[in-house]
Amino acid sequence: LMSKKSQRDIDISTNAARPVAWRGQVLVWVTIFALAFPVYWTTAYLEAPVWAISLLIVLPALLAFVGVNAWIFLVKRGLFTWLRVARLPAKLMARGETAAAEAAYATALERARRYAPDDHRRGVMLCELAMFAKLQGRVAEALALYEESIEILFPQAAKQPFDYFVALNNYGICFIHLKDFDAAQRILEKAIDLTFAARKREADVFVRMQLGQVQMLQLVLHLNLAVLLIELRELREAELQLREADVLVPMLSKQ
Repeated sequence: LMSKKSQRDIDISTNAARPVAWRGQVLVWVTIFALAFPVYWTTAYLEAPVWAISLLIVLPALLAFVGVNAWIFLVKRGLFTWLRVARLPAKLMARGETAAAEAAYATALERARRYAPDDHRRGVMLCELAMFAKLQGRVAEALALYEESIEILFPQAAKQPFDYFVALNNYGICFIHLKDFDAAQRILEKAIDLTFAARKREADVFVRMQLGQVQMLQLVLHLNLAVLLIELRELREAELQLREADVLVPMLSKQ
């Protein structure tokens, strides 16, 4: 049922190089100087009121913020394109449209395979499709998809750790369902350790993750470890995991 790669201890550490921070600093200074000139010109030569100066600064910044976020969610994250295709099978199955869901799954899998073997989009799509396959009872197929997804997302974890952690968590859950508790525990515990590294950017491995993302990931991982330890009848250890999760709950945003 499981490949040899599945049965091995998964090394989820990374030796990715430190992200180049000077680009961000250059962008900040260029933006400051770009805004400084029109502000000086407006105040010195046009004697514009304060509200006009404020508008001159705030409006471009607001438009830039909206533009960047639109690009991230609509283009980079594929909210209405490739990611929507990957999530469609699960939505159709939830509505009871089995045949349509399986057809959408085949279409999404073919779409994912169009991307290069190291394309981040391919890795995220395969993770979504692996979850669908697992829920249909096709565990061997799901494991193969998770393994390929993790193999793709692993080299990019330094810059985009969130998707990598999600894939690891879901991969660990697969092993819980298979009763391979040793493999599940190794994956989930290492994932928790790496969330701290991602938050602190230890050894310059990860881009610093937002606190809210880290806390949400840690909560999910602690709960899944608790489920695993209950299965192993390690109730004291399970209680410790639940206590850790309990501490995190008030810190999460309402969303």
